[in-house]
Amino acid sequence: GASRCRCGKARACRLWLAVQGDDPMIPPILISVRTSSVQVRKPVESDFGGEYGEPETIENVRFEGVSAMVRDEYRLVDGAKGLLWVDATSKGAFAIPEGSLVSVDGGEWLTAASVAPFKGFGTRIHHWEIQLS
Repeated sequence: GASRCRCGKARACRLWLAVQGDDPMIPPILISVRTSSVQVRKPVESDFGGEYGEPETIENVRFEGVSAMVRDEYRLVDGAKGLLWVDATSKGAFAIPEGSLVSVDGGEWLTAASVAPFKGFGTRIHHWEIQLS
């Protein structure tokens, strides 16, 4: 089954979850709420540790800082600064590995503390939710 979508457009996702039809694809998170872009630096293996690759860009993502979120709806890691949604259709989208450094809209580098993939119907990824701290 599909995971409960928390992309910020829950009503729309619930409607699509209720109407399974022949097309197993849930529509992407609305582009109108995906107004941010991120730079991601993945951890790389090295003799010294704590090293990261070159920044990679993902565009059309959504970020909500902790202060804008209703705490009861999400179980955030201690020290979380916010939640990032990366839709599978976002330009440059990929599964951000936990421990990666992430800069939202050119801001400070935060750590991807928790990464959760959410699937549509079947095995296709709909979006990822990344807790940044």
